[in-house]
Amino acid sequence: MPKSKKIAFLLAICIFAFTLQAYSSAESGLPGNNSGYIQKSDAEENKSARKPIDITLPKISIHGPKEHIPFVDLTAYGTYSHADKGKDVWGASIFGSMSPAMKYDDNLYIIPLYSGSYQREKFFVVEEEGPLSTTEIQHHDLSVTAKYLVTEKATLSPTIFGGWDLNVETKDEDWGDGLYDYKEFGSGCDFDYLVYDAPKGRIQLVSGAKWYIRQYPNYHSLISLATTTAPETDEKNYDGIELSSGWKYTNLKNTSLDLKYILLMKYFTDKKILDEDGILEGRRRQEYRNSVRLTALYSPAPNKGFQYNYSSEFICNMGNQNFYDSRGTAVLSDDIFTPHYYDYLGFDARPEISYIFVRKDKPIAILTGGYNFLMRHYTERKPQDSDGNYKSGKQLDFEHIFKASLEIPVTKHVSWVTRYDYTLESSNMDYEQFYTYNYKLHRVMSGVSISY
Repeated sequence: MPKSKKIAFLLAICIFAFTLQAYSSAESGLPGNNSGYIQKSDAEENKSARKPIDITLPKISIHGPKEHIPFVDLTAYGTYSHADKGKDVWGASIFGSMSPAMKYDDNLYIIPLYSGSYQREKFFVVEEEGPLSTTEIQHHDLSVTAKYLVTEKATLSPTIFGGWDLNVETKDEDWGDGLYDYKEFGSGCDFDYLVYDAPKGRIQLVSGAKWYIRQYPNYHSLISLATTTAPETDEKNYDGIELSSGWKYTNLKNTSLDLKYILLMKYFTDKKILDEDGILEGRRRQEYRNSVRLTALYSPAPNKGFQYNYSSEFICNMGNQNFYDSRGTAVLSDDIFTPHYYDYLGFDARPEISYIFVRKDKPIAILTGGYNFLMRHYTERKPQDSDGNYKSGKQLDFEHIFKASLEIPVTKHVSWVTRYDYTLESSNMDYEQFYTYNYKLHRVMSGVSISY
């Protein structure tokens, strides 16, 4: 494909993606005019903002104008989960992705990608107010990425994507009726630039931008259920803008470092601000999530012996939304007003170590152990006791997850995998009428992993 046609093709994708996004956002207006915005909700600690998918494709020696590079990955587990709060759950989890990637020449790849999952097991989904207990969930992502080598050092990757998340919270609920079900659509672009390339290693500067809409079709404000002229209805819908920048370092001694700053801006389309008297203002809710993410990998000997992984993230979440608690009484003297209710500082660390057992230069087993630590400190939110009375101090949440897994390769593409993890969640928030802040959870999973 001539270079001029490649550039025209990429520009067409970018224009189409931007037009789609602009059309979708037209009804909600721009952040500056207060007519509405859309944004993504911060179930973000467990499900952080969707990123354009980036697949590192193998180098291809076959020449020709076009080539297909299929990719399939599937893992299916039988599961058992036990929590100290709730019933035991037997079920299954399936995770899969597939991509009929296409190579047009050495400089251009088109990568359609589907990723999906279904889980029936006991787990807790972190919503903005706290962890929500559920037993069945499915998620689906679709994206199309054009990966284009502009020069020998610069790579441009425009993307369009969509995602769907479905939850079943009760036995009587059908798929599609979940309160926290959502859908999202958007576009974005990543840019990588090779700053340093030598036999000892290479350094890349990476940056990206993403725009998307997230909507919760079944989640409506309580005030909208009481009157047809409510000032707000779709209080969780928002427009999201994500900007990122950082660098990657890799060397021939199997070490890699990835450091990135990410800014996620949320502009809610319909949710208005609560003032200190519990009255809705004309301003709409906005939120800004700043994070610094570090990922490190060290492999003394590839495909055998010890392998080390580490990732961590520091988060500063700031917004303009407040909270007004009327305490369920008609009198005003016991009401509690909390400014910046959703503001928090967070930190997580995830060290992991694996050992690959080999025989005749082939792996026969992979044993992995890991630990996840998460801390979240709300800067204004006060904790409550089990009766709902407010305590002194600020809410502080901790999460500890201990993990172990054993993978046995059966063939080149098939492995048997068994996993166990133990989660300990603790908080000084003891009021659990709607959310579960303190719990212990055991999960065992065993099944087959297939990759081609």
